[in-house]
Amino acid sequence: MILDLFLELKLEAEKILNNLSYLLKCVIAGYTPILPISSAKAFQALEKREKLILFPKLEA
Repeated sequence: MILDLFLELKLEAEKILNNLSYLLKCVIAGYTPILPISSAKAFQALEKREKLILFPKLEA
């Protein structure tokens, strides 16, 4: 029973992550004309499933 619940939650998490990945690809495509270099970096990081900070923190 617990294993079934775990597998169900895992499948739901995978579905959510796949949807998020698709939406991020759409957003990246929209920003490509404005920020081509950052968009390329973001797309590569998404494909490799890596973390990426596109805009460093501004120090005041």
